[in-house]
Parts: sequence; structure tokens; C-alpha cells
Amino acid sequence: MIRMVQLVSQSLQGVMRSRLRSLLTTLGIAISSGALVSMVAFAVGLQAQFELPIQKLGLLNDIEVRPGDKGAVLDDLAVEKIRKVRGVSYVYPDFRLSQLNVVHGKHNRSSMALGLPREASLIQVFDEMIVAGEYFSLGTEPQALVSDRSLRDLGFDSPQAAIGQTLQIEVSGLDAKQPNQFELRKHQTSVRVVGVYRAPGIMEEFGHGALLLPADVMRDMPGLDFERTLRRLRSDKEPLKGYSRVTVRADSPQTAFRLEKKIAAMGYEARAVAGRIKEARRAFLFMEVLLSAVGTVGLVVAGLGIMNTLLMSVMERYQEIGIYKAIGASDSDVGILFLTEAAVLGLIGGLSGLALARVVCWGLQWAIGIYASREGIEEFGDVFRFPLWLLAGAVAYAILISLLSGVYPATRAARVDPIRALRGQ
Repeated sequence: MIRMVQLVSQSLQGVMRSRLRSLLTTLGIAISSGALVSMVAFAVGLQAQFELPIQKLGLLNDIEVRPGDKGAVLDDLAVEKIRKVRGVSYVYPDFRLSQLNVVHGKHNRSSMALGLPREASLIQVFDEMIVAGEYFSLGTEPQALVSDRSLRDLGFDSPQAAIGQTLQIEVSGLDAKQPNQFELRKHQTSVRVVGVYRAPGIMEEFGHGALLLPADVMRDMPGLDFERTLRRLRSDKEPLKGYSRVTVRADSPQTAFRLEKKIAAMGYEARAVAGRIKEARRAFLFMEVLLSAVGTVGLVVAGLGIMNTLLMSVMERYQEIGIYKAIGASDSDVGILFLTEAAVLGLIGGLSGLALARVVCWGLQWAIGIYASREGIEEFGDVFRFPLWLLAGAVAYAILISLLSGVYPATRAARVDPIRALRGQ
């Protein structure tokens, strides 16, 4: 058996004999594998762009809980019961107002308001959003977080200028006092700005400049359940008692799936956000498979080039193969020699394809960044991602296609009759 070092050495010599032909063959592999890597890196980059804000804010730990179909009421007693379940960090009702008036001196702004739990400060899930100041503190002080997009409308020159300022909140809304009766109520309160946030791109309600308030501050504001109650009355249904939705924060994404089942066993409709992410990941996986299939077509075409190159090499080295066999090389030795040449071409082409993909994707990223800045998008993440599994897999895939392409030429070389080869027949 020919030693491995000698085998590789002979393979490199065989590749270098026809440098131009080997160069063109390797270039075909590089372009094909580079295209494959670029397309998959694009799909992986899109998935990372989608999941990054969710992971940073810990939303994979969240469970959305709604009243059950069997009449399970989602009230304060139910919230307290869920809070006591092992693995629950905190629970808070879904408080949101579509419109309220925010006043600061001579400036006022119509805004949406969202209620968030004060307990979130203990696990620092919103730190990625805060650009100035801090999150709500524990206690009962009326506080607020304002969006960086609403600073100018409220008369603030910078995020730091808003910290510590007092805002007046004016709310008018209808409260359902009886099943078929509503009462107009006005509410005013003062809140102190403790922080300024910048919303992640995927969170539309934050992105529109919503005012963030502690859930306990929003609890008594009018109009919280008006829209929900009105929709049920229009459909001839009795208004719901309690909350329409509650968010449960688990200790970890793994705990969230366990809690989802426990809460559902209590009679409520529970759905973990991580479950929705799985559905989105299926779509991204389909995209990666589709792009990989398209890239594979190019590699198969490049494999035909390898087959052609090796077949020509077999014809040119006919007598050389006869000499190998005459001095003791077996059929398998000759076949492995040509398969090794195919693998060398695949390795060089695969590594060159990685370099080509990086250069092309860098250029595309630069061009996309310029276009995004012209469209007013200041922060634009990496569109292309190159995880280690993609880099290693692309090179291994290029070698595999090359080996498959080299099977037929290697088989023909192994079947060469040494006597006829030495006679030049």
C-alpha cells in the first residue's frame, strides 16, 4: 500500500502537471462553492437578524396566557396562582392604550402606552433597549420610559435631558360598568422620566414611540378593556371578566415549555413565544435548503469539470499508470491515487470558495449599508453570517462532490492493463 505522504505527494504532482486545466477546474469549484456559501450565509444572516432582538430581550422565556374556552377567568386571583408556580419569574397583565396625551411644558404628543412589570429590572431584560437612564425601580413611584423617537416632540434635545423630567399624562376613555353600559372617565397623572429607550426593529408597538409605564400605574386608567368589550358585544357575547391576556416570564426557554403545559392544565390558553420562533425557524430552514439546492447545481456542474480533467489525466498518464502497476501498485492503489487528486482539487476549490464568498459578501454588505443609510436606516446589522458549521460544511461538501466526480476516472485508471500500457497500446 502506498504510504499516505507519498500518495498526497503524487496527487499534487498530478494536479500540477496541467496547471492551466487544474486552475480552471479549481476556479469552477471555487465559484460554485462560493455561491453556495454566500446564499446560505444570507439565509443564516436573515434568521440571526430576526432572532437577535428576541434573544437579547429574553422573549424566548415569555408565555402568552389567555382565558380558556371552558370559562376559566384570568383575574388577579388567577395571576397570583400562576405567579406561585415554580419556574415563574413574574406575571403581568397586558395593559395597553391606543391613545393618550403626553404633556411636557408647552409640548404635547399623542402616544400609545404599554404597561410593563417593575420586576423586570431584577433580571435586566430591557438593558439592551435603554440608551439613557435606567429601567423602572421597585416601589410605587409613577415612572415612565420614553422613546428616543419622541424626544423632540416633547421638547428634549437629548436623551440625557429627558431624565428626571416630569410628564403629565391625560387619558379619556370608556369603562364598562355593566355588561351593556359604558361610562366616560377622564384620568390625569404625573410621571417621572427615568429612562429613554430605543426599540428593536421587530417590535412595532415600541418602534412607533410608545410610552412605557409600570403596569401598576396603568391599572386604573380608563379605556383599557373598552375595545375588547366592544368587540364581544358586537358579536353578542358577554364581556370577559378579568384580563384578556397575561404575560408570564419563565426562568429559561426550557422552563417556558414546561410552564406552558402546566398553565394549560389550569384551563387557560397558553402559548410560549419560543414555540412561535420554532415555526419561523422552519421557514428559514426551508430557505436554507432551497438555496443549498440551487448552489448544489453549480457544484455538480463543477464536478463534471473535475471528471473531465481526471479523464484527460488518465489518458495522458496511461504509460505512467502501467509503470505503477508493474512495480507493484494494486488496482486500489491507482484508484485511490486519482481519488486523492480529485479530493485535492475539491479542497483547494472549497477553500478558495470561502475566500471568494467572504469578499463578495463584504462588498454586498457595504453596498446594502450605503443604500440603507440613504433610506434613513441608521443601524443595519450583518446581512451575511458565516458560522463555523457553514464554513466546514461547505469545504467538506466540495470535497465530497469532487470525490464522487472522481469515481469514474479512478475506476478507469484502476482497470488499465499494465502490459498494454507499457507497450503504448
